[in-house]
Amino acid sequence: MPRSSVSPGPIANQLFESGFRLAVIGGLSVVVALHWMGALSLLEPVTVVLVALLFPIYLVFVSMLLAVWLGYDRDETNLQRVDSEEADDPWEGWPW
Repeated sequence: MPRSSVSPGPIANQLFESGFRLAVIGGLSVVVALHWMGALSLLEPVTVVLVALLFPIYLVFVSMLLAVWLGYDRDETNLQRVDSEEADDPWEGWPW
């Protein structure tokens, strides 16, 4: 099935932001519920480190799923070749 070259519009942007906010609120609600039920103690350092490391990874996966679902994903046909000789070199004027 050929991919559409139309980029997502403002409704997709709003839906992405709303979905991401909902994922953050839902994830924090799960952490609070687990703490309230006693399955998760936020006073133990190991638990705090695991939550601090796994929650951002969860958010990255949520953002990837939302991006694919809303059409923000790109394939190799959208990539353009970059010629390094034409690009401006920020280190060109340094004295060394």
